[in-house]
Amino acid sequence: MKRFYTNAVVKFLAFCLTALFSVGAVMLAFGAVNFAEQGCVPGQRYEDSAAYRSIMSGYIISAANLYRMQGEDLENSGLSFVDQQERQASREELEQGLTGKASNFRFEIRTADGKARLYSNFQDEESFDSLNITPQYATVQDGTISVLFANGFSDYFRMGVDHLFRSDSYYDAYDSYYSVVYGGEYSGMDSASTYAFWDDGGAYEALDSSSAEAYVLCWGVRPDYPVEDALLRMNHWYFSMQSSMPGYICAAVLCALLAVTMLAFVCRGAGRRAQVDGVVLRVFDRIPYEAVLAVLCIAGVLGLPLLEEASFAEETSTRIFAVGAYLSYLCVLAEVCIVTTAVRLKARAFWRHTLLGRLAGLCSRFTRLCSDMVNHVDLTWKFVLAYVAYEFVSLVLFLPSNTPGVFFLLAIVNFFVLLWGCRWSVKFGTVRDGAAELARGNLEYRIDTRHLPAALKDHAGDLNRISEGMAAALEEQMKSERLKSELITNVSHDIKTPLTSIINYVDLIKAEPVDNPKVQEYIAVLDRQSARLKKLTCDLVDASKASSGAMPVHLEDVDVCELLQQAVGEYSERLGAGQLTPVFDLPEEPVLIRADGALLWRVIDNLLSNICKYALPGTRLYISMERSGEQMTVQMKNVSRAPLNIPADELMERFVRGDSSRNSEGSGLGLSIAQSLTELMGGAFRLEIDGDLFKAKLDFPVILRPHG
Repeated sequence: MKRFYTNAVVKFLAFCLTALFSVGAVMLAFGAVNFAEQGCVPGQRYEDSAAYRSIMSGYIISAANLYRMQGEDLENSGLSFVDQQERQASREELEQGLTGKASNFRFEIRTADGKARLYSNFQDEESFDSLNITPQYATVQDGTISVLFANGFSDYFRMGVDHLFRSDSYYDAYDSYYSVVYGGEYSGMDSASTYAFWDDGGAYEALDSSSAEAYVLCWGVRPDYPVEDALLRMNHWYFSMQSSMPGYICAAVLCALLAVTMLAFVCRGAGRRAQVDGVVLRVFDRIPYEAVLAVLCIAGVLGLPLLEEASFAEETSTRIFAVGAYLSYLCVLAEVCIVTTAVRLKARAFWRHTLLGRLAGLCSRFTRLCSDMVNHVDLTWKFVLAYVAYEFVSLVLFLPSNTPGVFFLLAIVNFFVLLWGCRWSVKFGTVRDGAAELARGNLEYRIDTRHLPAALKDHAGDLNRISEGMAAALEEQMKSERLKSELITNVSHDIKTPLTSIINYVDLIKAEPVDNPKVQEYIAVLDRQSARLKKLTCDLVDASKASSGAMPVHLEDVDVCELLQQAVGEYSERLGAGQLTPVFDLPEEPVLIRADGALLWRVIDNLLSNICKYALPGTRLYISMERSGEQMTVQMKNVSRAPLNIPADELMERFVRGDSSRNSEGSGLGLSIAQSLTELMGGAFRLEIDGDLFKAKLDFPVILRPHG
């Protein structure tokens, strides 16, 4: 899983998915809001929806316009012939669209008192009663249409298509709306007027019959919808959206959960990189946090003009989706802020990368500088005194006069001050370069103290004396190491001579017939201990040579996979005796490194010998190889028989064994020798202990292309 957290491509795709899911959640939620605004709420009737009222208002306006056009006298209207033809075509188009064969909408125009029918789109023998339609009413007076729906909702229009007032607006009635918008008192239509009743029991709003244009428009919709028109299409759309609304809400919740999940994944992996421990801050994460917030806020404000422009759209759905798009945009900006906040908090650098934190850091550094100046007053007083003197001379020369000669003299003084500062900087650079040479290990380097200022000369002298002391200590240490190696070699050589005689005489005694069982047991002990002493002597010599670098190394191309398989094959009997099962995880293709085959075999031999001695019987030995770029790592893992209650570094020291009782065979030099031999070949040897799990790792550079 860590591989996904540290992969830059995966994290980028995860952030893109986070933004996508958050935008989807917001837009789906606002889609549900749009359906609710249209009245597509589960359980609500189609006739009570805003979509239905919108279409019906359009039909009513068309019917009123058609009735007005039917009474026009085009021949005496004063219009040109072309305009008369266009007017006639418009009237015919309206009439065709409102016929009973082309629409489910039925209407009739009655006089203001409701007694006489002036116009209708009923077909033969049709009426509201025969079509099982409960009529609703709209009144037209002085060019204003007042539509009253069955649920008490009302709409007001000017003749044409101009919408004036809706009953759910800020005004309780149209007359109050008119008085605010147009000024004065509206007397053309009284929205609070009483209702008159027809002979058949129907009601309509009473009108002033003396008005030049005053009539009642009775309307209704066939309940069986036999005609494929806008009403039927809106009916299908309405019930489709009504059934889809729960799905939109569920999808919005699902997208929100996915967005939160992906954002948590991005926050967890933010700042993590492969093969790098800890949290790494990007350039963006080092920008002061207040500046990031300011940029994100400005980016959010830049979207407001588009939102304001969309707010003037005629359709409500356009305004709703514009708000949703803007909120989606803000969600993406907020996610960017959350991710950079998470990185700063994980790196524990939140305060440090804020403007206040940096200001506090500057104050802290200034305080330390003042403290250092006080503590090193023996050096700083000279600079302070020189600066004060320089300023004093400058003021003395500048204040009395501003003649060109004074400025020339001041320029000369400035030149010498600059020259003195440059000289001091150059001399300080000389001391700094000398310190860098000593840090690189060049102990024979000496800083030239001639022509240095007094303070720098003392400092350079101290560095030179440190170099001499380190060179003497290093020489003494090398001498001690040589003496130690020679001592081990000589003592080992002196031990080998009598040890060889002991082994030979033990072999001779073993060849003689001995009947006494006690004597046979003594001979076996002598044979076993003499062999152990011989191995210890050889290990001492090898350890001495490996640590001192005296062992010759012959580098060549070695196939590590083949060498590991051969070594495990050699140890198959010992592994079987210890009930250990080797498990390989090696690449199929050869992996070549530059190493000494014999020394590398010795390293692997020591590791396998250790595993056979100390591994828990009945377990597995895992041998794997990982390649990362130009580096190869061989890893051996096994479970220890005895508790590993010592650190890995201590286990690689000489004469230290995992068996603290020291009852097992071995000298405790195997791992130390393996480490020294690996380093002689240019590799690295590491041990890791996790409970009773023992891991040995060998790191070598890989040969990318075989020679030849």
